[in-house]
Amino acid sequence: MEIELTKEYKHLADIAISAKAPILRYVHVKDGLAEVSDGFMLVQKPIDYKDELLLDADTIKKHKAYPVWRDVQADKVVAKDGSLTIESVSATYPDTQSLYPKDGIKSKTTVSKNKLYKFLKCFDEEDALVEISIYGDVKPVELVVTNLDNKFYGRGLIMPVIKSKGGK
Repeated sequence: MEIELTKEYKHLADIAISAKAPILRYVHVKDGLAEVSDGFMLVQKPIDYKDELLLDADTIKKHKAYPVWRDVQADKVVAKDGSLTIESVSATYPDTQSLYPKDGIKSKTTVSKNKLYKFLKCFDEEDALVEISIYGDVKPVELVVTNLDNKFYGRGLIMPVIKSKGGK
């Protein structure tokens, strides 16, 4: 079975590479999800693969050829062109489902990823933090950019996207 690792997986690998805990320095694939964490952020992305693998993030980051496939007998992932082999590690990745809060959503709205990305690109400060204020599902989301010492870098608003109820 093939696993297609597109450029987005290099971004996932970047997150894993920045982790301090050795077990988090992998891309964990299980039950149709590829997941990574650096200890402060968790990202889960659907992948068309159901088995469990732990793939070294450093190796994924360096890889150029896509897609790759899994050699089940050798328990490794091998690039179709033979340029890369990623050994699957036998270790236990932490349970990430328990990290999601169970006490209910307090407030939520939807904004465009592209608008949010464009906003964030305006701030190059390494120590920048983004405070997010939600005033309602049809009111703008306020973003205030500061640092831990409350140095003000800027602020702005992003209008929410109103999703249709019918799923079309």
